[in-house]
Amino acid sequence: MNLALDTELTLQVDVEDRDSVARAKLLRPDAGEQQHLVSTYFDTPKDDLHTAGFSLRIRRDGSTARQMIRADGAASAGLFVRPEWDRTVPDGTPLVDARSGPLAQIIGKETIGWLGRRFVTDIHRDYRVVVGRGGSVEIAVDDGDIVVDERRRPLLEIELELKSGSSRKLFDIARDLSREIPLRLGVLSKAEQGYRLLEAGTDDATKAEPVRLNPEGSFVSAFTTLAMACLRQFRLNEDLLLRTGDADAVHQARIGLRRLRSLLALSKGLFAGDDRTRHFRRELRWMAGSLGEVRDIDALLAAGSGTQSKPLKRIRGQALARAMRALSLARGRLLTIDLVEWLAIGQWHDDPAHQALVERPAPFVAGRLLEKGHHRLKKYGRNLASLSPCDRHRIRIRAKTLRYAAELFAPLFTSPKAHHRRDGYLEALAECQHALGALNDRATGPFLLQKYGIAGSWPPPGEPTHEALLSRADRAFAALYDAKPFWH
Repeated sequence: MNLALDTELTLQVDVEDRDSVARAKLLRPDAGEQQHLVSTYFDTPKDDLHTAGFSLRIRRDGSTARQMIRADGAASAGLFVRPEWDRTVPDGTPLVDARSGPLAQIIGKETIGWLGRRFVTDIHRDYRVVVGRGGSVEIAVDDGDIVVDERRRPLLEIELELKSGSSRKLFDIARDLSREIPLRLGVLSKAEQGYRLLEAGTDDATKAEPVRLNPEGSFVSAFTTLAMACLRQFRLNEDLLLRTGDADAVHQARIGLRRLRSLLALSKGLFAGDDRTRHFRRELRWMAGSLGEVRDIDALLAAGSGTQSKPLKRIRGQALARAMRALSLARGRLLTIDLVEWLAIGQWHDDPAHQALVERPAPFVAGRLLEKGHHRLKKYGRNLASLSPCDRHRIRIRAKTLRYAAELFAPLFTSPKAHHRRDGYLEALAECQHALGALNDRATGPFLLQKYGIAGSWPPPGEPTHEALLSRADRAFAALYDAKPFWH
């Protein structure tokens, strides 16, 4: 059994764009080699391997069968750096023993006995190695299907695997390819795609997934892991909204972007000296804004009267079309790829603005940042009734930023006291955000209806009064003042 560290960048291509792949200069079929790869993925009936963050496959290429065990749980967003254990198996039957990495210890010998076939990937691969300044990269075009029983899902992606040199070479090639192919950052391994096809409701919007952080590690490592997770949430929901226009997908895509923007805002001491920081913050604001109008209309539809529903749905369709066009621009498609490069190997890694943020343990730095945000919110959250709607909206943004950052950093604080305090603090913070959000919706609703030329009163009959919403917000902030910060 060989242990290797696999570094790949996965690029997703719509199957409708197959012709553009065939025409790309770097991917000429006559310059590559072809393989037909049929991989069978094994797991227990309860998918214990997948739950533990591993995948086990047996791949046939001609008469050869090779087993590979991968730590898929280490994957974040597009750039996969993960350990894998590879061996030949004579009869195509899984072999899990002492030479199978940590797998046997994690799932136990009794569980191993229940391993069975779960799904298959049937892939035609065209691959070649590109050698040049900065290193060598294997480019593989994978075109085929994921098969679960009688169901098939087409798959077309380009994998860039680093063979030697700097990871920067992966991104240089990705940008070269993007000039000829409308590609996007891929965030799911083939194994994850297979497991999603196994599950019911795979077209549901993706909420923030649990992230494992090492409390003993550096703040840089924690920040990078969390930022990649935010990008992953956005990309999964972006794919769904581009296919269906689903309101929940729009909402969760925006949440992924807001979480990332909150993380960047709170952690700016790491990279304040990096010239690209301002560019990324501006582009993320643009991307979130491209979805903002659709989300505003969805909020009106959720609360509006029946007579307003029909014109709002028509206007939503127009706003959604504009948002989809924005996301389909090279500007949007390349932003996530550029962000992964910056997060993985950006200048700020070698030249941080504040060295102390790099040298201090992650919980210490995160605690200091959360404390600063907490005190600012408490300072500005007093006397809400005397503030203008614009001022209350600014406080809402502060509450939202702190909430997302607190949720992201929470896994770093593992003491019993932190666990005891965490849920209460996060609930109080969420209620502040929701209460201020209700006030903001009430204030902006009439302007939005006027903007779209829709008649009718706002808010609809039966909704809480302005005074009731203010009282709710005051109670929410009083609860936040009493809540114990979990990072103390």
